Amino acid sequence: SYVVQWIEEFWDTKASGVKSRLLPVDEYFDNYLTLPYGRTRSRIEWVYNLMFGIKRYNYDADCQTFLTILNGELPEVVYYAQKKLIKRLQQVIEKADKENHGGRVWNTLSRTEFCETVEAQFKLKTEDEKKALRRALTQDQPLPDIRYRELFQPVDGIYGKYMETLREQFIQEIQEAYERVESSIRKVAMEEAIAQQSIRTMRPEQ
Repeated sequence: SYVVQWIEEFWDTKASGVKSRLLPVDEYFDNYLTLPYGRTRSRIEWVYNLMFGIKRYNYDADCQTFLTILNGELPEVVYYAQKKLIKRLQQVIEKADKENHGGRVWNTLSRTEFCETVEAQFKLKTEDEKKALRRALTQDQPLPDIRYRELFQPVDGIYGKYMETLREQFIQEIQEAYERVESSIRKVAMEEAIAQQSIRTMRPEQ
């Protein structure tokens, strides 16, 4: 969709400049839209339509990731980590293809070989997450042999069900990790505040 393509162009443009890479996403977003539209009513209307589209397609991993980063819920590095995850997984699967076919690349793996290769890379995934990936794989490619390169090739910027599921799980795992970290920080801060209050309360009057 146009929204997904716009998001991809946004990230590519931001990553292409030294100064833009250093800017917070929300600040760069504002600058990025000011260039073609300035501070006009057209800009406001365009931003409204863009955000409406992103929220409408929030089920898409690209829109979901962009929105969570723009809102400050996750850092920008998560986007690049997701890209690296996909690239690394593709390399691992290509290596398995070569090893399983006597040093030759067939660009296919059996369903069992493919799932075992992927699950070996994500050992912390729950059984429910693994089942969700298997269902998504069947939806994309129901035949016994998996043409894995097709899974890594988006059409008009949009991945199939398998890659969308994998990326959604990645974002969810990162969000849950952040929530645990924030909860731990709040707990430590609260304990320190209580301890300091106890010290002041117990300190004898001068």
